[in-house]
Amino acid sequence: MKFSKIASVAAAITAAGMMSVSANALWLPVKDADKAEKLHTAVGASWMLVPYFDGVAKADEGKPVGGIDGLDYSKIAKISCTFSVAEADRPFWDGAIGGAMVLSINGGDLGCDDNKSDKYDTYNWPAQEWWGVVDEDLGITSSGDEKIGAVKVGDYTYKVTSNAFENPLANGDAETIGLIQVAMQDYAGTALCQCQVDKVELLDTSDNVLVTFDGKGNYTVAGGSSDPAPDSDSDKTDDKTDTSTPSNNVDTGVEGVAAVVGVAALAAGAVVLSRKRK
Repeated sequence: MKFSKIASVAAAITAAGMMSVSANALWLPVKDADKAEKLHTAVGASWMLVPYFDGVAKADEGKPVGGIDGLDYSKIAKISCTFSVAEADRPFWDGAIGGAMVLSINGGDLGCDDNKSDKYDTYNWPAQEWWGVVDEDLGITSSGDEKIGAVKVGDYTYKVTSNAFENPLANGDAETIGLIQVAMQDYAGTALCQCQVDKVELLDTSDNVLVTFDGKGNYTVAGGSSDPAPDSDSDKTDDKTDTSTPSNNVDTGVEGVAAVVGVAALAAGAVVLSRKRK
């Protein structure tokens, strides 16, 4: 099998008057009661973390306020996500999954709400598309034209890593920020299979792991502290209430739209996947 980008949705709409989506996998949801503090959204179309929020932007009310002790936000450059196919769906798995990885930063010097700077749009919700997996044991290979694809790291388990994002705290565009959001979006319109997010890692430009989140949003800072489990009696004050400005990185409420981008972004001009058999 091969995955290839065969047409933009705009072209598909022009030719057929409708959109066809062949990315058939969705994220398994995480129940609210199971989510750790930093996991804000975990539904079929979007799995989203909020590593830092100063609580200022009104458009982002309801997101977890605070930061992660020991994490240098200025070093965040890449996102890596490891996911696995739900066991019950494995007989139907064809590798047809795709979406976008997002590192969104705003607030602070970049502005928010009605006070956005000219740099706001540069860092607010930039997305890198990714498509398909490589699993030669299942006959799933790459067409070679995907910008980013996932590789096999275990049975029905895959890892996808973004290219480097621009970080305003690192390049001097901002000294203070108010919000950081990290999202793994899914572009499936329907779900033939469901996949579980096992972990998400934030990396520096040299691919060193800065912090690791499990599928519920519990985190471990490289060489540092970890977020207690939701039922733990440990004090989580630092995670919830530390609103000190990171020394050099944020997004506003666009993920409300992004949560449905699974279909909406495609309709706006993403790509269609086509499965081909050898």
